[in-house]
Amino acid sequence: MRWNEITSLEFEEGVKKCEGVCLLSLGVIERHGDHLPMGIDYMKAYDFADMASKLEPAIVFPPFYIGSVTAAAFEPGTFALDIPLFLKVLDATCAEIARNGLKKIILVNAHGGNIVPIQTFLKMQLDSRRDYVVYQCSHSFGPKAAAAKGRLYKETGTDPMKEHGGAYETAVGLYLYPEMTKMDKILPPEAGADNPRLTNVLGLDVTTPIDWNAKHLVHLSGYGGDSTVEHGKEICKCIAEDIAETIRKVKKDNLSLALMKEFFDKANK
Repeated sequence: MRWNEITSLEFEEGVKKCEGVCLLSLGVIERHGDHLPMGIDYMKAYDFADMASKLEPAIVFPPFYIGSVTAAAFEPGTFALDIPLFLKVLDATCAEIARNGLKKIILVNAHGGNIVPIQTFLKMQLDSRRDYVVYQCSHSFGPKAAAAKGRLYKETGTDPMKEHGGAYETAVGLYLYPEMTKMDKILPPEAGADNPRLTNVLGLDVTTPIDWNAKHLVHLSGYGGDSTVEHGKEICKCIAEDIAETIRKVKKDNLSLALMKEFFDKANK
């Protein structure tokens, strides 16, 4: 059930029905080639969470489009806040979700640039005592989703490591947002190819803050011209099923919070 679409009384009942589980979807607003909507990351994360909640009850927090996307700040339309602020807002959001009785918060992230900050965020959970648990859901790497994406890459001959505006996101866009996905504007395959200009100088064992920009000249990685609505439908269905299974696991988990309490009890002595 969608948090923002139910009444206060329904919310109170929903917390019980969902066994205290909330899905917090994460994404950003940035360029995804010339054919996909800039908000596809946060939009698809929210829709994945919403679809999963229909398979296994959970309360779905409204779309959350604050994330780590400073690498795209030069592209028109990008909404980029600094990472410390992103983590602060995310932390405050989780605390407020928990205050409302939802003590198990599952992050459903659909933006690659958020992966490392989220890992930092999870470590931050041990900075101070709290009465809730935050879980990270690797939805696109679940068994069913991975298989569906694998079929997409095999049938289209595309690189599974190139997903920013590539085959996977284009397929999802065609299925979820057909009116916003403009295939007549899609850039040619070479536009989404890696540029080796920086690795030619530093090699592969040295990284810098500007790696992404150096490698992706038009902020695109991959090609989605061969993706279809059918691919997108299968992938979305499988992702929702994987997230639903995660919800079931989290509902059964009574150990994580107990271990955190034990940790803080020991740390405070």
